[in-house]
Formats: sequence, C-alpha cells, structure tokens
Amino acid sequence: MKPPPSGKRAAVGVLRQVSPTLHHKFLRWRFQAKLPAVYRSGAPLAFTMPGREAGFFSHFFQVIGAIDFCRSLGHTLILDFRGGPYADNDRTENWWTYYFEPDPFLFGQAASTDVLVAHAEREAFARYGANLAPAVANEIMSAIQVRSPIRDKVDSFVADHFRGSKVIGIHYRGTDKVEKEAVRVPYEYVASQVDRQDASAQLFVAADEAAFLAYMVEHFGDRVFFLDALRSDDGAPIHSMAGSQGLGYRAGEDALIDCLLLSRCQRLLRTDSNLSKACSVFNPKQPAVDLTREFSREAQRTAQQNSRPH
Repeated sequence: MKPPPSGKRAAVGVLRQVSPTLHHKFLRWRFQAKLPAVYRSGAPLAFTMPGREAGFFSHFFQVIGAIDFCRSLGHTLILDFRGGPYADNDRTENWWTYYFEPDPFLFGQAASTDVLVAHAEREAFARYGANLAPAVANEIMSAIQVRSPIRDKVDSFVADHFRGSKVIGIHYRGTDKVEKEAVRVPYEYVASQVDRQDASAQLFVAADEAAFLAYMVEHFGDRVFFLDALRSDDGAPIHSMAGSQGLGYRAGEDALIDCLLLSRCQRLLRTDSNLSKACSVFNPKQPAVDLTREFSREAQRTAQQNSRPH
C-alpha cells in the first residue's frame, strides 16, 4: 500500500491545488535541473525521442513532458516511436502518428545540433508529464491533435450511446498495474461507490480485465455500456498481449477511444492508471473520484482501528 505523502511531497501537492501555474514552474525548474547540461543548452536543439517498453498513456505523458520542455527552450521535438507493442507493419514506422499529429514539433529556430534522448531521460519525461496539474497538461495538449478518424469514432459512439442522459464513467485498471505500482481495488468496493451515485445514470465502463466488465454487467444490468475493446482474460497486460498477436494498432486505438469517451462523461470513478490520469488532461473540469486512493485510506483507517488495544 502506498504510504501517505510526507513533508515535501505533501507541500508540492498543496501547491498543485492552490496554484497550478506556480506548481508547473516549480516542477519544470526541478525537472530541468536534473537533466544533462546539454539538454539545457541555449542554442536550439533537435531532440529525437524514442519510445520505451511501456503502455500507451505512459508514452502520452512522455510526449506531454517533452513538449513542455522543448517549447520552453525553443527546441525541436522529433518522436521516433518505432517498434514496441503498438507498431503495425502495414502503417508508418512511427506509431505516434497513427493516433496524433503533428510530428515533428517545431518550437523555435532551426536546430543545428541533434540530441538522442537516453532511456533514463525518457522515463523522466513521462513522470514529469504525469505529475503536471490537469489544467496545465491540457494547455500543453493544444500542441497535439487527435486524428480525425478517431475523433469521428468517439463522436459516433457518444451519439449512439450517451443520448443526452447522465453518464458516469468508470475506469478499472488491473493486470500488471496493480500490486506493483498501486493497491488492487476489489470489484465489490467499486460497486459500492457506484451505488452512491445517481441510480438513474448510465455507466460507461472501461476496463482491461474482462472479469471486471462481466462483474459490472451482472450487478448493474442494462445501465452498463462499453466499447468493444481488447481485454485480458489471464492477467496479462493488453499492450504485451496485443504486440504478440499483431494487434498493436487496435490496442492503442481502444485505449485512446476509451480515454476520450471517459472524458466525455459527467463524472468519473477511476482506479490508478495513466489512462485515467489522461482523462483529466482532456477534460480538467470533470469531477473525478480516485477509487485507489479512497480505498487505500479506508483500509489504512481500518488497520489503525484494529491495531488499537481493546
């Protein structure tokens, strides 16, 4: 279970809530100070950013962080997301361009020096992007456009299923995420939180585990609707399963469409994941409940009560 925030972490969290702008400046200053000196060169540079063995929205936040950094210093950003779980032999080599545009990102004068971003810094850019306040990340997103065929699919799904009624989005991330990076939230706890919501609302469910979707349908019946997406039956993460089965493009498209649909809901109940964090980037004003955090707090309170002498 994650420990409660302490000292500096808690202070940074408060700053993020009180002033996202100051929080952004502080994070960027701290982040840039840890980068190699060549990255902070005053001359315009062209950064080539390869991908990693990571999930779709980990890459998304890697790009958000890199755009913010390069834009602040007038550098060029070139994405080189070749290979990995989302690559498709029938499409262009850079899988980022399957889903988004543009690439490259030109933020200043023509660069005379090329810099290949090392793996450690790629991970650092992903962490930096994910830690930005949603409103700040949303502004950075103005440099990115989701490709029109994907936007059209989202609009069509909303027109067919949302139908103007209240929709609560529910995102559940299981498989490799839980217990390695976050506590696993029981299905029953999610259902109990749904029971606290408007009983007339529809429930749009996005999940990587087929068992969770089946559980929600069993408990909430025809209130539940969902995207026909790839899901795991055996605990294997979707991106690794899809890569081995030649379904890389579909896995990325499913993840992006699920995220965009969740961001269109009136309210979001979510477990800890980069996909659910990205929902708030697309819609910073959406009310959201972090079920992982709430469950962890309740479990901690229960443990403290049980440990007291009777």
